[in-house]
Amino acid sequence: MKEINRNELIISMGSTKDLILIETLPKNYYDDGHIPGAINIDVREVEELYKKLGLQENQTIITYCAGRTCKNSHTVADMLTQKGFKNVYCYIGGKQDWAEANLPLIK
Repeated sequence: MKEINRNELIISMGSTKDLILIETLPKNYYDDGHIPGAINIDVREVEELYKKLGLQENQTIITYCAGRTCKNSHTVADMLTQKGFKNVYCYIGGKQDWAEANLPLIK
């Protein structure tokens, strides 16, 4: 699993056609505000949901969670990598870093 920072995430969001951005927190945190374009997969549900989403092995997948101390995004990224996904990244700053940069969160 590779880590990316906020600037790399912004570039990926603007240039990667098949990007899947995943918030790995429980739904109530997602509903309180998430990065634009993100879908929600709770770390506890990833085993059931990744198949339903129809993710392709070569798609670019970026996971994030609350912030640097939260490890949900790392857990999900590791699980997806173990399932054979090749382009999995973890936005290490998470929602906290995004909000501190005054970037929008969608509710």
